[in-house]
Amino acid sequence: MQRHLIHKTKRDYIIFTYNGKSYSMQTGKEGEEGEIVKKSFRMGWEAYNEIRDLVKSKLKEGYELQLFIPEGFFLERDENENFLKDGQIWEEANANSDYLGSTNLILVDLENKSEVIEKLDKGLEYLKSLKESGYLYLENNSSMAELSFFELNEETSLKEVYFFSEVLKHYPDLENKVIIWLDYAIELRDGIYTDRRYIFDNVASALVSFNPEKYIDKYLDFLNTWDWNHETDAESDCIGILIDKYGTQDIGLKAMAARRTFLAGQHGTEMEIDEYLEDMSVEQSDRFFQYVLLGLVKENKKLNDPKHAGHYQEANTIVRVYLEDILSELGCNCDKDRMIMAVANVNKENPITLCQLMDENYEFPLSSEFCIEVGHKETSKQNFDKSVAFFSKAIEQTPYSADAYLGRGYAYYCQKDMKNAELDWLKSLELFPESVTANRNLVEIYTAYNPNYEKALKHINKTFLLNNHPKSGDYILRGNIYEKLGETEKATADYEKGLASKTLTDYMAYTELKITLNQFEKALEIISDEKVVKPQTKRYNGNSYVIALFLEGVALIALKKNYAQTKLKIEEQFEKTVYNKWNFQLIDQWLKTASLEEGQKEKIQDLANYILTNRSTNY
Repeated sequence: MQRHLIHKTKRDYIIFTYNGKSYSMQTGKEGEEGEIVKKSFRMGWEAYNEIRDLVKSKLKEGYELQLFIPEGFFLERDENENFLKDGQIWEEANANSDYLGSTNLILVDLENKSEVIEKLDKGLEYLKSLKESGYLYLENNSSMAELSFFELNEETSLKEVYFFSEVLKHYPDLENKVIIWLDYAIELRDGIYTDRRYIFDNVASALVSFNPEKYIDKYLDFLNTWDWNHETDAESDCIGILIDKYGTQDIGLKAMAARRTFLAGQHGTEMEIDEYLEDMSVEQSDRFFQYVLLGLVKENKKLNDPKHAGHYQEANTIVRVYLEDILSELGCNCDKDRMIMAVANVNKENPITLCQLMDENYEFPLSSEFCIEVGHKETSKQNFDKSVAFFSKAIEQTPYSADAYLGRGYAYYCQKDMKNAELDWLKSLELFPESVTANRNLVEIYTAYNPNYEKALKHINKTFLLNNHPKSGDYILRGNIYEKLGETEKATADYEKGLASKTLTDYMAYTELKITLNQFEKALEIISDEKVVKPQTKRYNGNSYVIALFLEGVALIALKKNYAQTKLKIEEQFEKTVYNKWNFQLIDQWLKTASLEEGQKEKIQDLANYILTNRSTNY
């Protein structure tokens, strides 16, 4: 952003250049290079506001912003705002001065095509210069942007004309000249706006009246530049006029859909469409719904990018805020998951219809990214069959998606289908060898479910190579593998590095491994360290501490010691909500082969079931 000021009499200049968190001020005489001073700020808005304040103060000192005004473009006025003609006061025009106000008046002869073209070109050139000058930056609703076109009436008085409508009526071949004005307005968004005479409104209205079918979309895009959160009656009337005129014809359907979606400001969703639905055919309902979908995703960066982290959540929000009410007015009761699928997977060339949405047998074309995201959500909800189905659909579309194989492998793992979990994680590594998660997952497969400690060591060492800052838990995992391979010194060294963190989760991981190795005394020694293993005071009450108590209980039961006090502590934790997603599969797997009495196994299983039954995983 740059602001160029010139002094009216001294011909001094000042150029402010905004650069985010700083700005420069260049001062000097016209024709000279001048001096440059720079100033930095902590926040960008501080620099922006200081430029604005300085410009305002300089305007009071006799400076003016550089602005191009085409010679002879506006009707001339004197210092008293009297209209002039050939340098003399024009009495007939001044007789209408109250009506004309302070508007920039442009006199045009509509019968002279070359003059009409000149006014079109110079008018847009002026508005572009006005925007660049910075005047509107100081005062948004500026009369400088108000343009009114007049023609002579019998050469004695002025008559206002709807210039752009008249241009299209007299010279249809100048249509593209008018379109350029509207395209500039859409590009500007709300960059040039006036309360009384919004010049681009006349342009847009003229085009949509000239060819409704051709320009309805561009007209709605133009309306989207307005601030619908602070709409006026005039803005609402723009849509109302279209709907009243075209009803359930295609143009009316587009207007209704726009009003309920991207033109729905703080009052937009209150517009009821019931009265228009009674005579709507199935085909019209389908078209209306397609326009709704297109409106919902219009200019929505999150919905238009399936890879965006907030893609699914944005679709969920759009359904809740917009689509549920619209479908209710259409008399449709639809499953919310289907609505989310529809909004998150809009084909802009051919959106799904209302009939397709309501047909439960109709399968949406879903993006691979969406399937992966939903697959993870279904896994978290323990809907593993659905999860596998979504990941499989993603793999059908993108067979080279490492993420899809990684996610499906975890869903199989949760179903205790370790063979398919292993195959999917191996495939994920084949596609993306740098995956720390896939390598770590395979470590668990090869240590707990399909013992192969040489393979486990290969994958855990790969995680160390891929991770510049290895987790302390990885040292504990590798220490376990070394211990299984009989490399005691290496195992001890890694265990010491892992436990040096003095964190509860690492102590739990170590204890669990020692239990699976039947080293119950060592497990009990570690998990009984009260300096580390103590009640949590963080947000999630008992999240890890309750599992530490569980592991302590397992060690006590295995050693045939009294665990009543530990069990009581667990129960006390559940006097409040306990949020926990601990995976008990490693203990379950160990219990299958553990040399324990049946009574001991039952006590351990009872403790696990108590936690599984009472904990909450919804966080």
